[in-house]
Amino acid sequence: MQDGAVIWCTDPSNTGGTATADVARHLLGDLGRSAGLIEQAWKQTVLAAVSAGLPLKEVARWAG
Repeated sequence: MQDGAVIWCTDPSNTGGTATADVARHLLGDLGRSAGLIEQAWKQTVLAAVSAGLPLKEVARWAG
């Protein structure tokens, strides 16, 4: 429950410790999943560009 975790973390009665570590673990897990989704979207975009006939060298320049 993401919203519950954030509220728990910001509760003034929270003294830190395990609760804060649990929230940090949760947020890092979400960040990892987000990075995976971004990578998947990037790969799909590259595949679509190459499939549409764009030269691979040009697509590689987009990637930086």
